[in-house]
Amino acid sequence: MLGKVFAVLVISSFLFAGFSGNMAEVCTAAIDGANEAVTLSISLLGVMCLWSGVIRTLDKAGLTRIQKPPQVFSSLFTRRYTKTLRQ
Repeated sequence: MLGKVFAVLVISSFLFAGFSGNMAEVCTAAIDGANEAVTLSISLLGVMCLWSGVIRTLDKAGLTRIQKPPQVFSSLFTRRYTKTLRQ
């Protein structure tokens, strides 16, 4: 459904640009937008690869296999916020 809406928007923008004589500006904007999209995708891919490597390293070190995570977090929060709760 969203693809159809996007296609209608793109086609109508090219049609209106053709009628108004602004086809060069629309084509330039489309190419600039595609260039920025590729740059953003490559940046996000780099960040995703970084964190994937960090998680894989933690997994091989055994730090992702906590037996009882709720108890670990509750003890940490209890120690941290005990003073705040008493005030």
